[in-house]
Amino acid sequence: MRRHIIVFTAACLAFCGTAGTVAKERTSEVPALQPVACPIELPAELASRISCGKVTVPRDYARPEAGSFELMVLVGRAATPTPGAAPVYFAGGGWSPSIIDDTPGIMRGIATTRDVVLFDKRGAGFSEPEICPPTMVEAQIAAVAADLPLSAMLPALRTALHNCREDMRRRKLDPAWFNVRTTSRDLDQVRRVLGHDRIMLFGRSNGARQVLDYLAAYPQHAAAAVVDSPALPDAYTPRASASYDRSLKLTFTACAADAACAARFPDLPALYREANAGLERQGLAIPDAKAPGGALIMNSADFEMLLHLMLYSRQGIAAVPAAIEAVAKRKTAFLTPMVGIALSGMRSNREITGHVQECRDLPSLQDAPPVTRGSDIVHLDGVCNFWSKPGEPSRLPENSSVPVLLLSGRFDPITPPANARIAAAAIGSKARLVEMQQTGHGAAYTRCVVREMIPAFLDHPEAALPDCTSSETPIAFLVPPG
Repeated sequence: MRRHIIVFTAACLAFCGTAGTVAKERTSEVPALQPVACPIELPAELASRISCGKVTVPRDYARPEAGSFELMVLVGRAATPTPGAAPVYFAGGGWSPSIIDDTPGIMRGIATTRDVVLFDKRGAGFSEPEICPPTMVEAQIAAVAADLPLSAMLPALRTALHNCREDMRRRKLDPAWFNVRTTSRDLDQVRRVLGHDRIMLFGRSNGARQVLDYLAAYPQHAAAAVVDSPALPDAYTPRASASYDRSLKLTFTACAADAACAARFPDLPALYREANAGLERQGLAIPDAKAPGGALIMNSADFEMLLHLMLYSRQGIAAVPAAIEAVAKRKTAFLTPMVGIALSGMRSNREITGHVQECRDLPSLQDAPPVTRGSDIVHLDGVCNFWSKPGEPSRLPENSSVPVLLLSGRFDPITPPANARIAAAAIGSKARLVEMQQTGHGAAYTRCVVREMIPAFLDHPEAALPDCTSSETPIAFLVPPG
């Protein structure tokens, strides 16, 4: 359970004007910030520079009488402020995890020289409302953990989603209130409440889609933006399995080029086929104390889901060949920690709630093709037609005047580098495109990018950038003994 601590020290300083910008837009129509206790435990060395508050936003901007939601906002003050520097607003990615949970890492990075603002979007993290109670998330996990073929797993997943939608209906929560365009209006409401004329933005994955939409809607208030591994509007969203296949093939090729990996796994594609064939004959019980019955029964669809998650990170990619061998040789001890991490991620990301926004933002999901692959479960067919009608899709900034640094990872299994190239083409001459060659989803996790490239770009968006690709080292594949 999250522990709450009260951080009110210098609250007015943190909210009434941060370094480099002053309150110029406050009007009687903009609600005041409500200082509150920060909802996470903060390290002692950071607590004095952090304050939290709530911003009230309309449930429906077209019908204010529909009521309001309260969004949790965290402001972190720079350790050594850069005079005149615009604050950096972080847009959360994923479905419903809290960006505020990432505060310590962000404060030790970007917030060393400039103020940061983190807010959980409506329906996510510590902001209102709660979407899909935890029991419904556990029902989804139970469907994955059970010894069910994909054909039987899918109806169970649809049932969990249908129950979530019915819960929203009982609580009179309209799915039309949850979409990228509305969150852009919320983000701008936060900006106005905090009194910032111009801001910088950072977003990864779905957070990057959010940043791109904000740049299209409010370019006059954006000084620059960093977009990492961007998800794109509907027309550019590939099938997840296509991205997975591309990433897995790159991993096979990289293993073959690595002497140690190639020696241990001389024919990795054949070993992968062997692993899947074995799972088709009999599922593999992986101990997990939180799973129903104390174990996840892995079948081929579950295995694909696990590898898909592993391909997100450099560390996960390095362990993919060993994981394939472990499944083929049925070595459950090696797989247990990986499955535990995957299930923990499902609980924290709460992907069941993704349909709240995705069904509105991606009209093509109304007629999604049948799911036949584990990696495609993220866009489950037969859900959006009962969830909600599609809304207006998110936007890309066209011929933007705002400098944008677009990052991608070559191995990314969900938002391939082509996404960043598409966004760059729309943005035009202000786009700076960097593809890291030895990582997956989230190029900003690379040490050189986060410590050198991003700070340099934020300080001087038009200047030359540090060359981080030349300092990359090849992925060191895990080769277990024996």
